[in-house]
Amino acid sequence: MRRIFSSMLFTLIFCLFLCVLAHADTTPKVITVQAKASHRTAGLYNGAITTQFGLYPGDLDTPIWTEVVSNVNYINGNFSVQLGTNSQNPITTALLNNDGLRLGIKIGNGVVNFIPIKSVPYAIQSNIS
Repeated sequence: MRRIFSSMLFTLIFCLFLCVLAHADTTPKVITVQAKASHRTAGLYNGAITTQFGLYPGDLDTPIWTEVVSNVNYINGNFSVQLGTNSQNPITTALLNNDGLRLGIKIGNGVVNFIPIKSVPYAIQSNIS
């Protein structure tokens, strides 16, 4: 009986250890982008348009990471995408560890427009926990 109890206790401790390890890296490595976009002469975008996204450090004009998303659905200029879901092209912590990081967005054949990347509540909380 004592041996069974010891075995069960060891198994329980081992399972708890695995749960801690599994939970240790649960920070999402995905960036959700929701915005409203318009063309300076054509107005609000509508329809499915190929859009290129890139991460740009500081004042550099060359991205350190890019992702092209085919058929981003624009409705009255509104769109939403999740970046970094491709395991072959992930968004890593090292990429995000750049001062003045900006998100570049190029809609169709247009020019790249930049949005500064700031912390979100989840990131701030994960730094505290």
